[in-house]
Amino acid sequence: MENEIKKFDARGRKKIRPVALMFFGFSVLAIVLMYLISDGNIEEYRDFYRAYGMLVLFAILAFSVITLCAKATCKKEFKKFNREQLSRINREAAKAPRLEHILITQDAIGYHLGLRTVLIPVEDIIRISRVHRKHRHVYHSGSIFVPTVSEDAYIYVYTKDGKVHQMENNLTESLELEIYYYLAYTVCSKRPGVLVDDPMNRIQIDISTEELIRRVDAAGTEDAGELEMRFNLEHIYEMCSSDVGNSRWTEALLVCIIMGTYILCYFLYQALPDFIPTEHALQKDLFVRIGRTFGVGAVMAVPVILVVGSFLKNVWFDKERIQTRVLAAIYLWCGMVALGGFVGYCLFAQDEAIGVVYGIEAWKDWRAYQSGNLETAEGPLYMTDTPVDDGIQILKEDQYNYINGEGTCYSYYPGNIVNTKMMQNSYQVTYTPNLHIIVSLKDAQGYERIGFTKKELSKLQKELDLYLAQQAGDRDVWKVGDCIIEKHPFVYGYEELTEEEKIDFDLLYGESMQAETTRNIIMPEQLEKNGFKKLNALYECNRMFDSYRHYHYMFENEKVYVSQTVYSEEEMNAASEKYHEEAEKIIKKMPENLSDSEKIQWVTDYLLNNTKMYDFFAWVEETDNGKNKDSAKYKEGIFEDSGYGALVLGVAAEQGYMEAFGMLLEKAGVYSIAVLPKEDSEESHYWNLVKIGKEWKAINTYQMAKNPDEQEAYNQISNDSMEELLETSGCYGGNEEIALP
Repeated sequence: MENEIKKFDARGRKKIRPVALMFFGFSVLAIVLMYLISDGNIEEYRDFYRAYGMLVLFAILAFSVITLCAKATCKKEFKKFNREQLSRINREAAKAPRLEHILITQDAIGYHLGLRTVLIPVEDIIRISRVHRKHRHVYHSGSIFVPTVSEDAYIYVYTKDGKVHQMENNLTESLELEIYYYLAYTVCSKRPGVLVDDPMNRIQIDISTEELIRRVDAAGTEDAGELEMRFNLEHIYEMCSSDVGNSRWTEALLVCIIMGTYILCYFLYQALPDFIPTEHALQKDLFVRIGRTFGVGAVMAVPVILVVGSFLKNVWFDKERIQTRVLAAIYLWCGMVALGGFVGYCLFAQDEAIGVVYGIEAWKDWRAYQSGNLETAEGPLYMTDTPVDDGIQILKEDQYNYINGEGTCYSYYPGNIVNTKMMQNSYQVTYTPNLHIIVSLKDAQGYERIGFTKKELSKLQKELDLYLAQQAGDRDVWKVGDCIIEKHPFVYGYEELTEEEKIDFDLLYGESMQAETTRNIIMPEQLEKNGFKKLNALYECNRMFDSYRHYHYMFENEKVYVSQTVYSEEEMNAASEKYHEEAEKIIKKMPENLSDSEKIQWVTDYLLNNTKMYDFFAWVEETDNGKNKDSAKYKEGIFEDSGYGALVLGVAAEQGYMEAFGMLLEKAGVYSIAVLPKEDSEESHYWNLVKIGKEWKAINTYQMAKNPDEQEAYNQISNDSMEELLETSGCYGGNEEIALP
């Protein structure tokens, strides 16, 4: 019997659909954003997904309860009418104009109050009025408040019990007026005494509600038009005199609360570090992140509470409908701001103006720190201004400095590390799993380098100073960072360097930074590219005796790289190692307690007696000066024109004799340098210079092997005499910038 009323009632509950869709839409959006930001790592954020799942279940339950309550109120409204009236209402509703928001019959007027339906018995109606209300309010756009005006159309229905039913009728002006007249005609057909305000007449008459009820009831079948003309009423009193019904006050209150929310968020974010009573840098940082995240997030949730509270009070529980479209828009805006703020702050807040929050990561790191479930890594480290994690440059934060490791970037607090010049080959790092904040940093000797309080730092600094003093002993060394670098003043050309250049050169020459893989290092003294080239040339001059050494240095993008040399032939990759092993075996055969001069002569005799000459010029001709790599003699000449050929294969050309001579003297503890032909020289000859006493002497073991009867002519003579004898000029290791002695 009540089918038409139920259909009308169901239309009101449709209003919950946009709210539900908005909620679930925001939920899905938040989950999708979280999934994208975490690169699909659901396990890492499972707590978030569980919490959000519980929230969605709670929302479904809440929507279900609201819907059931709405249905229950509809049944309650039925009790106002008898069976005959309900039957007539249904019949007339089926024939009446199809309105979504107002039901008009001769027995009842129905309208939607929020999600529930209100049925007004026509015999209780005393007056009908049509009103347009303008609302002046402001809305927040970006960082400014914009004043604006909106207008709503209402039909006010006054009843005997003193209530005012406010039916929103926001349609086109002509259709809205037609609905008003249709409602007035239908009501007056059943109850002629009801006063109908003339929409075109703005005259107001002050009359009490009791007087109005008496006159309407007394009118009986009196013509309603005459009563309208008699009273000519438009408004008897304002619908709501309280602040609750004042939309301007409600909107202003909402704006004030939101402004207060923003101010409180700013205060929490900026002032929170001052309220955390700990000197422990890691604890303070994590507490600040957690507090900013969940504290600000909680404050940002205030508009959500406001929206829900206003919705329940003004739309659901209040008997008078005071919600306007403007307020609905403000509620929606507040909800979007609150959800966006909560998700933004709590989950992935990244704003250049406020920094990075990472609250959930900080919470997980705190739990890992408390339980000791931290990550560890071991390998070389270097300070950097361009932090790179897994090959991707990451966003820097002002409160951190950064250290790059092998594939991972670590952060630490400025002033909490003992000596930022970390020059050792390997360190053991313990760090938090999410934010990669260093908790412990130990060098190769096991000394700790990270402290979180002044007392800890002082203790660690003393330990480092003691370690450096023990390592240095009585040696002439540089104390750079946490590393001892030995000086090499015997190297020819060393005195021409500045002190800064000497430190860097000694690091290269000592080869203390070389490791098993290619990596980059930060030089102790920062030099320009040209300055590094100068040092590297001097280094290459003194490492000329090993053609197949594994590592060399290069400068790129303000960093020095220790690059590993990889040859196409596997035998060439292992040549350097075999070469050094063979040189050490040979030097072990040398008699003990020899002077430098005697060592030089012993090495000379060894090469002359154990190495045969290789016809390098024939190799050049047959391989087209090395261009024809398919030639059978190509590989043979490559090895035999090096120190490897002289010591391992027993066959060498002039360059091979020079390299082998220098390598054997280096293993014997005698310093020598290599003389190479200048680029514009017509004759290509190689020989060695050795320092005997205070004099430099030139020795060419290849020419001695080539001219057995003239060996003395090429043994321990001046460099000028050697150049004159060979009719050529040479340079120091191929470097013409440094003059030969």
